Amino acid sequence: MKEATLANALVHKFYQLEPDSIVKIAMYSMSDYQTLDVMIEVCREKNIQFKLLLDGAAVWSAASRDKIVEKVKKARDEAWASKKKFNFQIVITTAEAMKRNGREQLPDDGKLIWGTMHEKFGIFYRAGNPVPYSCFCGSANISVTSDKIYAENRVFFHDQPAVARQFQEEFARLWNEYSTVILGPGTPEKYVEAKPVEGYAAVLFNAEPVSEIELTRIDNALINMIRRVKPDGRLD
Repeated sequence: MKEATLANALVHKFYQLEPDSIVKIAMYSMSDYQTLDVMIEVCREKNIQFKLLLDGAAVWSAASRDKIVEKVKKARDEAWASKKKFNFQIVITTAEAMKRNGREQLPDDGKLIWGTMHEKFGIFYRAGNPVPYSCFCGSANISVTSDKIYAENRVFFHDQPAVARQFQEEFARLWNEYSTVILGPGTPEKYVEAKPVEGYAAVLFNAEPVSEIELTRIDNALINMIRRVKPDGRLD
């Protein structure tokens, strides 16, 4: 019996996937190569399509990104040589894209800083269904340290399309607006706005706009929450 770790929970989900399923993952850092091996295995053996979006603005994680691309490219070439399907696309968000989209600041010390794609979530689709049915998110990267050392979490929403669609909207925005293709065709994502359904979780992202001129959705949500507090109430 395997340990109930964050990594094993994700690996179990990959092995449960039906053939021809689709998985989309946005991950700040990924250095758990055993989990990557499982992703490669199910991609090759069950024709699971993967779209992996990694942060490329942080310099410190460049070595792990290079290793991921190397392992996936080798597996892809071997699969294609044996006439097997292998659809595994990798893109990275770049510092240039962050600056282009206004995700930069000039602090008092005069040293320019820019954003990173710090999100960690994944979305699952059944074969032939354009609507995602499940997803996961949390503080944990797909890394050994997140799994074994740090105090982290990974939340799974099983058979919750109302939640998964909200993550897909964010994935499409990041993939289309911030990303550079590293491996594969980098097929554009279909962007569909996903409003929260009453009674389900509402997922907000800190760069997600309301409109061209308004505040971000998370700003509006916080302001509205503050306004709802009664005079004798409290907001912690």
